[in-house]
Amino acid sequence: MLLARGLLFGLMMVFASMSGCLEGSPSEDIHGEDYNGTPLANGNAGDFTLIDQDGNNFSLSSLEGDLVVVSFIFTRCTDTCPLITSKLRQVGANLGDKMGKDVYFVSVTMDPEYDTQERMAEYTEIHMVDWPHVSGSREDLEQIWSNFGILVDRAYIESHVEVGMNHVSVLYPDNSTELHGVMADMLAENSTGWNLTTMALNSSNVSLNHSYHEQWGHSVEGINGSTVPDDGSWWWKLHVWNMSNSTWDESSVGIDSIVVDSMTHIAWAANTSNISALPDPTSAMAHSHVGHDTDDNETHSNQSEDSHSHGDGTEHEDVEIVNYTVGHNTITFILDEELDKRIAFLGDEWSAENLVEDLNTLLTEDGDYGDHEDDHSTPATGIVLSLVTVIVAAIALLKRRE
Repeated sequence: MLLARGLLFGLMMVFASMSGCLEGSPSEDIHGEDYNGTPLANGNAGDFTLIDQDGNNFSLSSLEGDLVVVSFIFTRCTDTCPLITSKLRQVGANLGDKMGKDVYFVSVTMDPEYDTQERMAEYTEIHMVDWPHVSGSREDLEQIWSNFGILVDRAYIESHVEVGMNHVSVLYPDNSTELHGVMADMLAENSTGWNLTTMALNSSNVSLNHSYHEQWGHSVEGINGSTVPDDGSWWWKLHVWNMSNSTWDESSVGIDSIVVDSMTHIAWAANTSNISALPDPTSAMAHSHVGHDTDDNETHSNQSEDSHSHGDGTEHEDVEIVNYTVGHNTITFILDEELDKRIAFLGDEWSAENLVEDLNTLLTEDGDYGDHEDDHSTPATGIVLSLVTVIVAAIALLKRRE
């Protein structure tokens, strides 16, 4: 009888230990090498409440239960921050209907004194994004930075001044507009309007279709999928900004004949559109859509040597991000449903596709999305039935013995 009781108790304990399998999280099967970013062991990010670009209170805890991508930017930044924002915009597009349902973005300032609500609003408008860009008091921000294990290079940030920019505006047939910019010192001496056009659009990942005529030079056929129709009902027309009277004038020369100087701004507009819809490039933020031209990806961090994971199949240990200096460099975090810091993308040379892959891996790991949900939602049916059968038999044996 004691043997039967022991067998029954043991089997019940084994069955209880499997109860976690019934809830279906395959986290045991997800290892560091399955991530493109750096797996973290920093714990919870903590909560905060700041002001977003629309002047509303935003709390990180309002997104608890979803995956959250947190980036650190400042609006005076002319290279890294616009690049990160552009990549996140691409990530959002690649996520499709998961964006705003399973995954959310938040951008936190590193320059609270300068980044007012109005500047944050202008930044999001220029970069064509709508997720929360939040700012607040330095005291509040310093606590947030500490929670994420980063140090802000204040001297570097405050060294930024308004940078000379050359802009390329686009006015589509439906009168929607875009403004793209290139830092003036990024253009080579004697650059032409065509050099400016290609550099500005390429840096913003805007597609450009063109043709070339030996006599007339380059001409634009399509921008971002808006292509001149075969019937010639509309076409792209070149305009230049007149600094004297602050107007857009139709160019009297071809794009290759325009020599770019510090005051050159050009626009490509559908000839059927309303030219008054084009923005004033001189009132645009100095860092509108800025091309990125830096190879400085130095990591200032006292983390372990095994901190980087690049999907190369090697094993990686979870690391702690401690005193990671941000300013010229940056860092982007993925928080899980409990707002724990799970993955970090260091610097700005990661690809949008890799971030999307890691988000999908986390969604699968948590059993909320993907084909793996069915694979891990219940244990093997045969095992469960076998355990139930043995327990019933043990109970019957116990009763007979009694």
